[in-house]
Amino acid sequence: MELFKTDMSGYYYNKNKNGITYYYSYKDKQTKKSKRKKILSCEEHTTSNLKNAINMTEDILKNEIKKSILEEKNQNLDETLNIEHLTLNEIIDIYHEKYYSQKYREIREMYVGVEENEFNNNAVVKKKLYGVKRRLLQYNKNFRNSSIGKMRYKDITRGKIINFLETELNTNLALKTKYNIFVYVKTAINYMISNGNIKIVNIFNTINIKNDRRQRTRVLSIEEIELLLKECQKWDKPLEVEISRNDSTKTYKRVRKANHNIFTAVYLAVITAARSSTVLTIKKKDIDLKNQTITLINHKAKNAKYKIPLNASSVRWFEKKLKFYKDNDYLIQPNSKQGKRLVGENNSLTFIPREVFNIMNELFNKDINRKVNFERDDMVNFHTIRRSVATNLAKSGVSIYKIKKLLDHRTVDITEHYLNLSYLDYKENLEIFQNELFKGFSNLKDEDKDEQKQEQILTIDSVKEELINEILKKSKNENNNIVKIALQSLSENELKQKLISYI
Repeated sequence: MELFKTDMSGYYYNKNKNGITYYYSYKDKQTKKSKRKKILSCEEHTTSNLKNAINMTEDILKNEIKKSILEEKNQNLDETLNIEHLTLNEIIDIYHEKYYSQKYREIREMYVGVEENEFNNNAVVKKKLYGVKRRLLQYNKNFRNSSIGKMRYKDITRGKIINFLETELNTNLALKTKYNIFVYVKTAINYMISNGNIKIVNIFNTINIKNDRRQRTRVLSIEEIELLLKECQKWDKPLEVEISRNDSTKTYKRVRKANHNIFTAVYLAVITAARSSTVLTIKKKDIDLKNQTITLINHKAKNAKYKIPLNASSVRWFEKKLKFYKDNDYLIQPNSKQGKRLVGENNSLTFIPREVFNIMNELFNKDINRKVNFERDDMVNFHTIRRSVATNLAKSGVSIYKIKKLLDHRTVDITEHYLNLSYLDYKENLEIFQNELFKGFSNLKDEDKDEQKQEQILTIDSVKEELINEILKKSKNENNNIVKIALQSLSENELKQKLISYI
C-alpha cells in the first residue's frame, strides 16, 4: 500500500477506487515500534478533509483506549495519548460498562436455566440492574454537563473540583445525595486503578464530603405495631371510602379494591424482622410448616440464606394463606388491572406497596417536616419495623446475640446500632442488679454514722493530748514518762481541772 505524506506531521493518505483514506502514524515510546491507525475515508485529499481527519483522530484513539480497557488488553500507547487525556465523563462511561457487565453476569448466574427473555423481564432482576444504573443516572444529572465532567482528566485539579462543588453543583441537592454522587466518582476511578485498567492518581481522593448519616431514632412500641397491622388488615376486603378533589369541596364515594399485599408485607416484616428486599422475595417453598421455620434471603450478603423460627399463630396464618399458592410462587405479587392477584405467575413486586407508607404517614408522620433532616430521623418507614422488633426484643430481655441471629447481622456492633435503648429501658434492671450485688455490704447510712463517730473520737483524743502537754509543761515534768502515762488515764474534765490548779 503506497502512502502519500500530507503537510501535517504523522498524517498520510493512500488512493483507492473509492477515493482516499487518511492514516495517522505515531511511535510507541515504550515499545519503540511505529503504529498506524485508519482515520477517515473520503473522495479526495483536500485541506478541509485533512482537518476533519485531524479532528477525528483524538476521538478514534480514545475509542481504541476504551475498547482495549473493556477487553482488558495492555496499553502501550504514546504518552500524549495516555488515559489521562480522556475526560471524566469518558472514564465514568468505561467504568459503568465494565461494572454493569460484571453485575449482569453475577445476577445471570443466579438464574441458571431461566430463558433469556424470562430473565430480562423478571421484576426482581430489573430492580437489581436498575440499582446498578441509579448512580450513573445521578451522575448524568449533576456531573455530565458540568465543566468537570467535560474536562480532560489530566487537567482536573483539587481547586477546580472544590470550585465545582461550591458553584456549579446544584445547591438544592441534599447533602446525602451530594455525598453519594461524589463517592460514585471516587469509586469508579479507584475501581479502574485497582483492576489495572488505568494508571493515574485519583485526584478525587484528596477531597472529603461530609456524609449526612441518618440517626434513626423512631421505634414503634408493641401497641403501635398492633395498630399498624390492624390498619393494614382493613385492605384485605373491599371498602367504601369518601374521596375529595383539590378543586372542589364536594366528596365522592367509591369502593376501594382489596389489596392483600399491604397486610402481607407488614405482617411478614413483623414476624421476620427482615428488610423490604427480603420480604418481597419470600416464596411458599421457603415456609416449612412442619418444622415451623422460614428461610430468608439476605440480599446484602450475596443472597445468603438464613432460617428463623415461626410461632404457633404465624403457622396457622400461613396454613390458610398458602392454600392459594404453588411452591415457587412469591407471597407478595403484583395485582392485575382487575385487582386480582397474579398467583401462579411466578412474579413478585419490586417495591413495598405505596399504601403501606400512606398508612404509616397517617398514623405516625403527620407532624413531621420532611425538609428538616433531624425531623426526618423521627419518621416511620418500612425499615422502622425491623428496628422496632429488635429494640422491643432487647427491652424484654432477649440476648443481643440472639437478636443478631434474627437480623442476620455480621457483627454484634451492627446490631447495637439498631437498638434504640435509653437509660430508662434498663434503669429498673440495673437497680435490681445493684441491690443484689451490694446486699452483703453495710448500709451506706450506717457507714456514715461510723465515720462520724470516728471523727468525734479523733477530735477528743487531740484535745486530751493538748491538755496533757500543757500540764506537763506547767509542772515541769515534760520528760517524765510516768507522769505522762498517769495523766492519760484521766478524763478530759479531770485534765481540765488539773490544768486550772496550775494557773
